[in-house]
Amino acid sequence: MSKTKNIKLSFEEALIELEKILNDVENSNLTIEELVESFERGTDLSNYCLNKLDHAKLKISNISKEKK
Repeated sequence: MSKTKNIKLSFEEALIELEKILNDVENSNLTIEELVESFERGTDLSNYCLNKLDHAKLKISNISKEKK
């Protein structure tokens, strides 16, 4: 179940947290439970960031069309 609507971070904060999760997963001896939790949070953050980027892209596209 996605929790992207519950994320109250800026794009930059979410990206920093996602990078930390990736680093932790790559460089740690995490338990399987911790890996699953990290994967779930990372997936939510990734989807959140992608949605933010899509929204920004659409907004920029609309602004460009208005200026023509």
